[in-house]
Amino acid sequence: MKKIIFISLLLLLTLSGCKNDERNNNVANNTVNYTKLSSNNNVQSNTITFDNQIDENLESNKKKEVEISSYTSKVLDKSGSRVNNLKIACSILNNHIVAPGETFSFNSVLGPSNKEKGYEQAKIFDSKGNVLKEYGGGICQISSTLYNAVEPCNVEIVERHKHSKRVYYVPENKDAAISYPSLDFKFKNNNQYELKIYAEANENTVIIKIYKID
Repeated sequence: MKKIIFISLLLLLTLSGCKNDERNNNVANNTVNYTKLSSNNNVQSNTITFDNQIDENLESNKKKEVEISSYTSKVLDKSGSRVNNLKIACSILNNHIVAPGETFSFNSVLGPSNKEKGYEQAKIFDSKGNVLKEYGGGICQISSTLYNAVEPCNVEIVERHKHSKRVYYVPENKDAAISYPSLDFKFKNNNQYELKIYAEANENTVIIKIYKID
């Protein structure tokens, strides 16, 4: 009789250990099994699976940004109004994304350079080369710097205009004059990936960087 009791206890401990091992394996596999009693007193078995890889998958699915081109131009006219205009224009242009096959329009992205947006009056050239002052004066340096930055990036220059008079912040014939809404700078993204524009201006330089996103 004692021998039978001992064997029974041994079998009970063995079965209990197996269940513990099964629970441990389920936890390791991110699976939790549980039972519940239904309204008709039938036992129902359910399984909840936890995916600890969600954050890793989201991280791996993020698009990668790689700098493929950049151009820096010097700010020659350091007047406060002009520098202010450069900074405002860059803040609007910064982080703009051009999709594959899309045609970028400088005037469409920035809109009119008026007082309501914080622009100030600064020097410009009119169509005859005369020096005038208008709101947003100086932002042609942004469009010209952008032109030089994006030109090597497999884009098609759709529209570009030269100034009526030589400008010296970019090489000769490498400028892109704009005048809303008549003169625009446009290019088409002929790549199979997005292009992202980084734009920054300070008292000394205008910096435009182009990033490939895929």
